[in-house]
Order: sequence, then structure tokens, then C-alpha cells
Amino acid sequence: MSIRIAMFAVGCVALSGCVQYQDLQKADAAAKAEAQAQAQGRNDDAQCRSYGFQSETPDYVQCRMKLDNQHAQPR
Repeated sequence: MSIRIAMFAVGCVALSGCVQYQDLQKADAAAKAEAQAQAQGRNDDAQCRSYGFQSETPDYVQCRMKLDNQHAQPR
């Protein structure tokens, strides 16, 4: 009987390790996606500013919207 309890405990510990690994993988993927989004935002900002648009102006907003739409298009 105590062997079954020990095996059950070992199984629970092993499964909890798998869940923690999956949580770490998800957190890492989310962090990478956030970093990519921030980098894309900086690049888009630089591109619109290179056209001479100043932030918070209608032309700048339109430029950013066009770039956002381009990024949303399937490749």
C-alpha cells in the first residue's frame, strides 16, 4: 500500500513539473511577442516620422494605421 502512495506522490510531482514548464513556455512566448510588438511600434514610429509626420497629428495617425493594416495582412 505504501508503494502505491509513494508512486502516486512521484507521479504528482512529475506532473506538476510539466505544468510549470508549460507555464514558463507560455510566459516566454508572451514576452517575446510583446518585445516584437514594441520593436514594430518603434520601427513604425520612425518610418512615419521619416515622412515628416509629427506624432499626434492626423497624418501621423493615418500613417500608423496604414502600417498596422499592412502588418495585419497575411503573408
